[in-house]
Amino acid sequence: MSVLNLPSEAALQAGADLWVVENNAQSYWWNELDFRAGFLFSKTLNHSKVKLPEVILKLLNDTQLPSFSFTEDENILLLGTESHFHCHWILLWKDSPEKVCQKLIAMESSLKIKNLRFFSSGGALNPLFETRLTASFEQISYVTAP
Repeated sequence: MSVLNLPSEAALQAGADLWVVENNAQSYWWNELDFRAGFLFSKTLNHSKVKLPEVILKLLNDTQLPSFSFTEDENILLLGTESHFHCHWILLWKDSPEKVCQKLIAMESSLKIKNLRFFSSGGALNPLFETRLTASFEQISYVTAP
């Protein structure tokens, strides 16, 4: 397991399967990546989920078919970004670094993630992520805002 500190000039280059960005529209990296992806973050976060129409709910109730409700973690948003960047995924997180660590470890095998890149405005979270994730991933890299 290796830990790298990358210069901001190398931030958007290939080398990590998953990029982890704090979901903060005031952050330098959030804005930079959102702009370069054609405002993918903004569009996704402002999209409201469509509820099932009453007719379908009534039909499900009448036929006693189960209705599936997919629970979503409001603190974490995973986006497929291969067509936008040199990575497979971007994970936007807010509020809880501990939950992010748990989610990353749980997703590692199903998403085939070996390398992580954290985009941050400062190095305050680096020790937490480093201690919790070093055993699970081959490489963790950090990029701070210029």
